[in-house]
Amino acid sequence: MVFDENLYKAPFYDYDLIRREVMNFVNHYSISADVPIDIDYIVEFDLGMDVVPLNGLHLAFGIDSWLSKDLKTVYIDEDVFKRSDNRYRFSLAHEVGHFWLHGDFIRKFDFSNTTEWKEFQSNFPSEQYSWFETHAYDFAGLLLVPAEKLRHKFDEQISLVVGAGEKVEKFSNEILLGFITRRLGDYFQVSKGVVEKRIFKDGLTLKPGG
Repeated sequence: MVFDENLYKAPFYDYDLIRREVMNFVNHYSISADVPIDIDYIVEFDLGMDVVPLNGLHLAFGIDSWLSKDLKTVYIDEDVFKRSDNRYRFSLAHEVGHFWLHGDFIRKFDFSNTTEWKEFQSNFPSEQYSWFETHAYDFAGLLLVPAEKLRHKFDEQISLVVGAGEKVEKFSNEILLGFITRRLGDYFQVSKGVVEKRIFKDGLTLKPGG
């Protein structure tokens, strides 16, 4: 399988467009805003996809998941499937991002197993592959951490600090961010890193004037 970079270029989306696409996706499938987002239900019932665990996927190929050419199956590392709920949820949402943003693009290529998918990946021009994955990452973060809920819970955590008689100015940004991302990661059932990126992307401020 040969990737012709002159004929096949991954579509490019800026963050605001991805945000709108997530809203379109949520509206199209009438997805509940209840948190944590029920990504299993979305994958199985809204999209009609199968989730197939593969033993040693990450160890052998350096990936947690991949989406089949027909967009009907998410293959996922078995250890992630069994032992890492947050990574599992994010991996599903990541592949949903590829489904929604890149479905027509993916269908152009011929791969039917992990080795062929890895070949597809390796033939990808590096810059295009970078944004191809970044798009799916951003989609997953926006889907699992809805903006309104994020802002509300973020403000709530800042208020907890103030309500305890503390001034946010006395804490470093690093300490505040660690406190908030840990608690919000538990709330949204995603990693601290996902919450941190969403806070940054949404321009939420840890301190007045900061």
